[in-house]
Amino acid sequence: MVWFFEPTSDTNMEYEIVLRYDGKQLTVEKVQIVRIETPAFTDITELWRGNHVVEGVIKRVRNTLQLD
Repeated sequence: MVWFFEPTSDTNMEYEIVLRYDGKQLTVEKVQIVRIETPAFTDITELWRGNHVVEGVIKRVRNTLQLD
């Protein structure tokens, strides 16, 4: 049995490929796509002031709603 991890075009995904050779025939036991990292969330609700990305979004929304 041979087990490979092969990269895909997405750096966060790989193929997991398991092959079996019984001396006569090579067969594919399993192929799956593996996500390398799971999404991670960090709540910064209390700390957003001073963050230029968040402030930029808020400014665009305020302008669109004509709140300034």
